[in-house]
Amino acid sequence: MNNVTDEWGRLDAQPTAGNRAGLYMQGGELRRNGIDTSTLGFLDLGAAIRAGTRHVEIPVLENLALSLVTPGEVQLIRAKPNAFRRDHPVAAAGYFSDPHPQEWLDALSLYDQALLVLGGRPGQYGTLGDWMLTWHIGLVPVAYRMDFDGFSMHPRTITGDLTGA
Repeated sequence: MNNVTDEWGRLDAQPTAGNRAGLYMQGGELRRNGIDTSTLGFLDLGAAIRAGTRHVEIPVLENLALSLVTPGEVQLIRAKPNAFRRDHPVAAAGYFSDPHPQEWLDALSLYDQALLVLGGRPGQYGTLGDWMLTWHIGLVPVAYRMDFDGFSMHPRTITGDLTGA
């Protein structure tokens, strides 16, 4: 996991999320851009854990994609699956001071999906489990390039095993 002023960070493949890699953010930029995060379709992971839920379906977030088109940058863009346009509006963007690690990119490309986590600042929690109680999660398609042909996104839902088995 790489942290950029605690607003954005990379997540390695998460076994309980179908081995999807992804990224976390606090969601401040989304809110500053007038996006109500409660309307995006995230699953409240903390509520599911507290309720004793054993398996959850992680939803594909509608009309969002993770763009990795610019090296060292991540963008959440407003895009529908198989949208053919170049100028997708940017909902939020994060910048990393280092290149994206190849193993992270490989994990994202394995499924063409990213786990997107909205949660609190990770350093505020004693354990990963405590931090995960703040998570709201969803899946977004990953765009690696955009051209005049657009880019292909293939949404697939998955079921996450909260037991760690």
